[in-house]
Amino acid sequence: MDHTPAPPRGLPASWMLAAGLAATIVLALWPLAWRSDFLLYITTLVLQFSIGACSLQLIIRTGHISLSHAAFAGIGGYASVLLVMKAGWAWHYALIAAILLPAAFGAMIGPILLRLTSKYFVLVTFLFGELMRFVATDWQSVTGGSNGIFEIPKPYPAMRDPLNYYWLSLGAAVICVGLCIRIMRSEIGRAMDSMRESERLTECAGVPVFRIKVLVFVIA
Repeated sequence: MDHTPAPPRGLPASWMLAAGLAATIVLALWPLAWRSDFLLYITTLVLQFSIGACSLQLIIRTGHISLSHAAFAGIGGYASVLLVMKAGWAWHYALIAAILLPAAFGAMIGPILLRLTSKYFVLVTFLFGELMRFVATDWQSVTGGSNGIFEIPKPYPAMRDPLNYYWLSLGAAVICVGLCIRIMRSEIGRAMDSMRESERLTECAGVPVFRIKVLVFVIA
């Protein structure tokens, strides 16, 4: 029986790395050639949403479609802002809390949600997302309601410049998107592809399907 490993799918890692570096350089330098605060605002939003899109792709690769992804992003966002403005935390500690708190929520509800399949998983994640939306809009004394929270302090005075804020968002997007790509091209990523096709066969091959699902859900 031939045990030669199958060649990896997709572009070689060196090509992807070169393309990623080239795209990062272009994204970092274009504002110096053509400064437009409006375009900076739009591209900053695109970079921030790309983080959510890539992390959601991790969940989709396991065979689930989550409709509560924005809720977890909201938990992290509100946590960081409230810890800085209400509790007086330094911004870097609040940033760590904004990462760990949604992950903790994912670790608590993930083992429950991931036992559901197909439409039931979609419906329950939709309900969780709606619950978080109601909390954000109705708890006005804390979240500011539909208007949101105003006068959020910048981490540094330099962040008042849209260009510096854009570069900060670019750095965060490069790190997060790169991490997601690395996971999808790893052994865990191959296990995710396998379990999406057939969970039962993947379990028969000795892959801890449920453990990987929970781990990916928490990371995402």
